[in-house]
Amino acid sequence: MAELKVQELLQMLIEDRKKREMEISEERERREKEFDAERRRREEEREARERESQKRLEQMQAYMDNLAKLGERREKEFDAERRRREEEREARERESQKRLEQMQAYMDNLAKLVEGTAVQRSRGPEITVKLVPLNEKDDVEAYLITFERIMAAHNISKDRWPHYLTSQLTGKAQLAFAAISPSDSGNYEKIKAAILIRYGINDEEYRRRFRSERRKDGETNRELAVRLMEWQAKWLKECHTVEDVLNAVGKEQFLNTLPTDKKLWVLERKPETGVKAGELADEYEQARRPEMETLASSTSKPNRVGSRECHYCGKSGGIGYTVRPNFRSGGPYSLREYGPPRTQFPREYGPPDRVPWLYKTN
Repeated sequence: MAELKVQELLQMLIEDRKKREMEISEERERREKEFDAERRRREEEREARERESQKRLEQMQAYMDNLAKLGERREKEFDAERRRREEEREARERESQKRLEQMQAYMDNLAKLVEGTAVQRSRGPEITVKLVPLNEKDDVEAYLITFERIMAAHNISKDRWPHYLTSQLTGKAQLAFAAISPSDSGNYEKIKAAILIRYGINDEEYRRRFRSERRKDGETNRELAVRLMEWQAKWLKECHTVEDVLNAVGKEQFLNTLPTDKKLWVLERKPETGVKAGELADEYEQARRPEMETLASSTSKPNRVGSRECHYCGKSGGIGYTVRPNFRSGGPYSLREYGPPRTQFPREYGPPDRVPWLYKTN
């Protein structure tokens, strides 16, 4: 009985397995069919996309060909337009050049006409202008200002001013004109500058006038104020800023505190500022300190006027000399004579100008 049930159970299992195998086989076939159908659909879609892409590529190629043809046509049109514009520009340039040449010819003729008129005007007053020669007692600046105003009033060109001025020069002004080069003899400004230098008129002179000017007899206060402002403007003509004015005033105040010899030496170096003037004054003192010490030691023994004994050699019958600084003449020392005339100087020493111990060379 039990074996029968086992056989039935085995039979049932076998049948169930066959049934499952058939279902699996059918499911496999169905999936294979679906996969084949899906593969064919995808291939058809891919082929359709390729045909669409090819179509679009052909359309794009046709569009690019049309665009290239259009570009070529536009380029030809642009070249034609460019050539036309170049031709028009060249025509305008030729027309402009022609007008410029006509204008240049007209301006040349007008310049010649104006030059002729100016020459005629400048030569016209030559007979009527009456000038007074410059006298040594005249104020050279006032004379030059008056001369310039007369020339301007008669409309005489500036290049002819030297012709009128040089014939009126005398004395120092004439010497100043003779000293300039022939190439500058026709330049009024250079002639004027040479004359002012000859008369010693410079920034320092204007400063001195500004500081020392006083009211003259019969002069009004306004005239004095105008003259002071004129001296101040000429003194500070190189000052363009407030700092320049402060430097000029400070330098002036410092120079006023110096001795005359030192002040002249510093002024010869033309310091630009008060600080530079102070540095030059220090250099002056340092350069002359050894000389002053030597001078102090050599002149420690006083020399009496009328002495018959030389205070250097100690011999009698000679002449006494003293040595002192002489910076203005360019040498370190000068000789001052006391006592008898030069003929009484001891012969064994020779003339005073040959005595070596009286002089010190640089």
